[in-house]
Amino acid sequence: MKKFLTVLFCSFYTLLSFAQVEYYLNEHKQQTDSAHAVYKARVVLQGDGADHGIITITSLNGNVISEAEYKNMQTAAIPDGITKLYHPNGKLKAEISYKNGLLHGAVKTYYNTGNIKRNDVFDKGALLHGECFTMNGMKGKYHEFYMPPSYIGGERALYKFVFLNTYYPDDVKLEKITGTVIVRLVISKKGDVIERTIVQPLQPELDKEALRVAHLITKFVPAQQDGEPIESVYMLSVPFEIRD
Repeated sequence: MKKFLTVLFCSFYTLLSFAQVEYYLNEHKQQTDSAHAVYKARVVLQGDGADHGIITITSLNGNVISEAEYKNMQTAAIPDGITKLYHPNGKLKAEISYKNGLLHGAVKTYYNTGNIKRNDVFDKGALLHGECFTMNGMKGKYHEFYMPPSYIGGERALYKFVFLNTYYPDDVKLEKITGTVIVRLVISKKGDVIERTIVQPLQPELDKEALRVAHLITKFVPAQQDGEPIESVYMLSVPFEIRD
């Protein structure tokens, strides 16, 4: 089975570089001010060197949206431990086990009635066995817990688009600089690209060109978790090669 890394609350790594305990978040769970806030995040650090911690997300009126355990809190905030999600009525929506960013252990989800919806078991990202259930408790057709975002037309079409639209500046070409720029795309629940950040730079002019190409890419099929669209991350590679 294919292993994968599920990215929940993908903007938290930028928040945790600040020495604060609570944050306001916008609709995309990115740090904002109180005037634009939709959620609040509370961070509780644990362990030696404050490497582990729990991030609790609530609505502005105090209803709990999620509680999640993370490692590497000072850098990348990787899911590690139990993540709990809640329905608007306060009932448990999901209890998800992670180890070092991979699904590991039990993954259980529930309807807003409290009836179980899914019961999966993973080993380091690989599904061992799983079951899906209808609202009345009957066993239903199984569907994957997580489906990553995908470019409309497929990955081959995406990288053909990147290839055709990437310009290698002549002055940089004379320096014979080659390599790849990695751009982190944040994909909304509707499939729109709402954020673009360079996470692996190469050279200032090439970085600028990679970011320009990334802004030409605007739409994906959104990721799904338990059959519902979710915000997610796609790592876009923009290669620069000298061709004869």
